[in-house]
Amino acid sequence: MFIGKVDKQNLLKKLKLDWLAIKLLASIACKSDKTIMEKLLSELQKEGIEVIHQNEILNSLLVSPGILTGKITQTIKDDIEFGMQAAQNISRCDIGQTVIVKDKMIIAVEAIEGTDNCIKRGIELGKKDIVICKAAHQNKSKKYDLPTLGPDSLNDLQKDQVKAIAWQSNQTFIANKQEFVEKAKGLGITLISV
Repeated sequence: MFIGKVDKQNLLKKLKLDWLAIKLLASIACKSDKTIMEKLLSELQKEGIEVIHQNEILNSLLVSPGILTGKITQTIKDDIEFGMQAAQNISRCDIGQTVIVKDKMIIAVEAIEGTDNCIKRGIELGKKDIVICKAAHQNKSKKYDLPTLGPDSLNDLQKDQVKAIAWQSNQTFIANKQEFVEKAKGLGITLISV
């Protein structure tokens, strides 16, 4: 089973790759997360290695739809509806999984830099009361790269910077749920599994 961040920024560094990695990367036309991972899965399958779906083992980390903490205002609801649609759209393009919204404006979009840096940029631009929306890549194998949120996602946040965090209930893992909820409560963040 694959678990952990798919960090394409490593491909921009001067790495010493073995002949197999060089051959695999040279054989794909587009270096999106999906094409790289699908090529890797194909090579593993040729070697008789089966990769199982992440949720076969981690299903208990999925959270049913609902509000985990905080309350929904009309402004939060509008931002979440707007942001989740945008997050799903960028995921279809294999760009990223997270958008930052404020007053129904997209103020940051995740790309190669990852979720944490997208959130930092969103706070820098939006100052306070931003809404974080996270969606899984559409039509992607559940064998890799299902998004994850947890207490560490909140580490660098200050009170009032983030108004709400929303994610897709059946496609996002929530690590250390109780600690995540308690930390969000302390920061005044509404958590919504959509």
